[in-house]
Amino acid sequence: MIEDHVLRRDGTGRYFVSTGVEGLPSAAAWEVLPNEECAILRSVPSVKAPVVPAKDRSLPPSCATELEGVCTSRDGRLRVFTYFEGTYKARKVRSGFYGGEDPLEDKFYSGRRILGFEDVASGKRALFVERLKRSRGYSAPSGRISYLPEAGIVLVLGIGPEKKPPVSYCIRLPARENK
Repeated sequence: MIEDHVLRRDGTGRYFVSTGVEGLPSAAAWEVLPNEECAILRSVPSVKAPVVPAKDRSLPPSCATELEGVCTSRDGRLRVFTYFEGTYKARKVRSGFYGGEDPLEDKFYSGRRILGFEDVASGKRALFVERLKRSRGYSAPSGRISYLPEAGIVLVLGIGPEKKPPVSYCIRLPARENK
């Protein structure tokens, strides 16, 4: 997943997500407000909360960045996986600025690209499936994942099918039983 926003946390435990460089017109920030259904993002004028360093984030920095693979949250509660079901065909394509250089081999993928989330304790899963048809340059799903363990939610920001606007989702994990 691409680092398209910064996860921040203030001293009271509130979470924020932000995009862009603070102080520039393109910068935006939202406070993450957990609710009964999952969470909502409330726009805020700016965020002064510190950035959560990669070593302190609940998911490893390379989580879901590979074409296929699995990673587990640092608390062991959430498993994130990506994989591809389908076929690909290699074809020679034109290369260079005007297409006049030696041809290169490129791959075109048809099938399903899957991004999944699993609550380790219960085995419950949420899957995002993207259908590919002769899609060039297969890559890992774009977007950003933020796991907020204290709230038991996963934010999946900015994912979507090829050539369509990205969408964001909130996944609530099953409640933990107190032991």
